[in-house]
Amino acid sequence: MARHDGRIWFIPNLLPGEKAKVMPDVSKGSSGTAKVIKLIERSPERRSPDCPLQAQCGGCVLQYMPPETALNAKVKAAARLFNKNCKIEIGEPDFVAAGAELGYRRACRFSVRSSHGRVELGFRGQYSHELAAVDACPVLTARINALLPKLTALINQLGSKKKLGHVEFVDSDGIPGIYLRFTVVLNEADKTALREFGLAEQCLISIAVPYQDAITQEEKLTETCLTDNLSELFVTSGGCRLNFLPSAFVQVNKAVNDVMVQKVLDAVKPDSSMHILDLFCGLGNFTFALARSGAQVFGVDIVRSMIEKARENAEQNQLPNLDFTVADLEEPFENQLWARRKYDAVVLDPGRQGAKRAAVFLSKLKPQLIVMISCNPLAASRDSLQLLQNGYKLAGWGAFDMFPRTAHIELMLVFSKQE
Repeated sequence: MARHDGRIWFIPNLLPGEKAKVMPDVSKGSSGTAKVIKLIERSPERRSPDCPLQAQCGGCVLQYMPPETALNAKVKAAARLFNKNCKIEIGEPDFVAAGAELGYRRACRFSVRSSHGRVELGFRGQYSHELAAVDACPVLTARINALLPKLTALINQLGSKKKLGHVEFVDSDGIPGIYLRFTVVLNEADKTALREFGLAEQCLISIAVPYQDAITQEEKLTETCLTDNLSELFVTSGGCRLNFLPSAFVQVNKAVNDVMVQKVLDAVKPDSSMHILDLFCGLGNFTFALARSGAQVFGVDIVRSMIEKARENAEQNQLPNLDFTVADLEEPFENQLWARRKYDAVVLDPGRQGAKRAAVFLSKLKPQLIVMISCNPLAASRDSLQLLQNGYKLAGWGAFDMFPRTAHIELMLVFSKQE
């Protein structure tokens, strides 16, 4: 950050104390952003990138910083955002949780590019849609890195290779899984090749292809597992085994997620007398851990396939005090039966869009405790303001470095009802 001509300029890729020649990029009002043209004075803290794709890939944009410096900068930026948008001084976080910088990412999506008759998998650039082809990535788990070049070679043998939209890898607590999204129905030869690959590599293979709905005539997707004879993918949360499909969302950083689940339990302190609501619950990352206490827990999410799997998992984990339903929390839901009940505590973990409607709902529902997990501090500050203006106080907060080397930070905000 620098001051020039009465403006505050935000300059990515510079460390405090460094000098550089920069070029203004975007300016608005009293601030703007600028790009580094030439580094003139280098900080002794600056690290040389250990990834050859650093200049092209938009993933690890902070790898020039020491991990502690990057994490501290992200936490301070989040605090400044809350101080400004919520008009409160939130102070230092109660905790900052971090894990390994490399080899931590157990799930990722690869974009696809056809170049000179060959299909490549990779990641998009930071400021462009250009694809950086990837054979291995330092932040991915060893099993994903081992599978990546093998799968790329197989894809280039498929007749439908140019109709591949994207590929997702997940390294579950059991076997790994791969999800391939195609824009056409695959022929039997391609399906057989993918099935044999999965069996040989002991990797669950799932494909999604389009079909036309007979009633609405809309084009939809159907997901098919080609390796049914392999065991299911699963993750563990709060001592429970959660089976899932390769297309389902799971937290990418297992070690930090385990800490996050425990921090939520520490904040809620669930017991058998409590009724707890878990919004944007997904597979039940927090739901199952909360239900293990004996509390009556109800999970809500928009993705039907994940809710169906969560119900199966509740039965397999013998948790009759746990139930789920499908609901779009960005559309009117307030008159649904579950939304008219009373809850002692609510946990919510929305996507990057935040929980605007849910925050309004919670400010009227008035549970004693609200625990918000957020991967977007800007959206979280907006939703927090709704609660702070309607009878709640911020009782504590913390940060999780779920995505080391990136600009992203995960927050936990605990709100208690004011008497």
